[in-house]
Amino acid sequence: MRVDVVIIGGGAVGSAAAYFLRSHRRACSVAVIERDSAYKLASTPRASGGVRRLFSLPENIALSNFSIPFFERFDSDMAVGGEAAAINFRKGGYLFIVPPASVHDLERNFKVQKANGVNVDWLDRDGLKVIDILAHHPSTAKFISLGLARHFVAENPPQALVDRMAQTFTKTDGDLRAVMETMFRSPEFLSEAAWESRVKSPLEMAASTIRALGGEMTDAFATVQKVSEMGQMLYAKLEPTGYPDVAETWLGATAVIARMNFGAAVASGQVPGVSIDASRWQGMDSSAIAKALLGHEPSPQTLEALATGLEGRNPSPAVVASLVLGSPDFERR
Repeated sequence: MRVDVVIIGGGAVGSAAAYFLRSHRRACSVAVIERDSAYKLASTPRASGGVRRLFSLPENIALSNFSIPFFERFDSDMAVGGEAAAINFRKGGYLFIVPPASVHDLERNFKVQKANGVNVDWLDRDGLKVIDILAHHPSTAKFISLGLARHFVAENPPQALVDRMAQTFTKTDGDLRAVMETMFRSPEFLSEAAWESRVKSPLEMAASTIRALGGEMTDAFATVQKVSEMGQMLYAKLEPTGYPDVAETWLGATAVIARMNFGAAVASGQVPGVSIDASRWQGMDSSAIAKALLGHEPSPQTLEALATGLEGRNPSPAVVASLVLGSPDFERR
């Protein structure tokens, strides 16, 4: 094959160069050579995070003024065969609060940004009072209390508990330690219904798997990629609310398979940068291995599933461990 231009490396710079060469009115033929066709190990996805306009130099702002609209229409412009190239681009915002000594620099940058089309506002002390009003609004107390109770107690926590936490928030002027104490001392938190009622996030799943197996990590890169495959790309959620703290976020068919595969891969020593010592399970039956991994007695359902899955087999401890790590007992916290 003969082409006009060959680009080595298909990351952000290489792919952008190829795209604009092909989009130019005097388009030429271009070939991009990239050894990692899935882009799992490329520097671009490893460094992905966000884009911004709040620069101090007009040149940088001009680049952002071009690139941000490009990202906004990326799904349609880069569609292949009618299938959108979804990048889940979301627009957020910034709030800079500076001491008096830094006001001059911030004001200078503000003027440059305003002159170059950036949607930015200047708030003085009176303007910041709006934030104080929002912080003391009853809805704020309820929102924060609901988020904490959802994470630590139940996906749909009892309203009475949320109300008591919100009352503490209001009474203590937003003292989160006091709010947490109200929750931790509550009968709802200590109830049987709250025990392992939440599904672990991919990050929690990865950390607890490696911890339960007594693994040692020398390089986190492969594990971080596995966490992304389970549905939680680290440092890539642009919204300040973060990933939704509900089970359905992590329980898509592909994500569930990725969770099970991760446990099996770690247990069998197939995740680069993570090592485990399976010899400590030698001589232990499946029930004992399950108890060691879970930190408590396995449920009858898990024991029954293990017995069924291992019937007529003489599996290695790693195989038993992988089954336990994929069980509902381990998937919940």
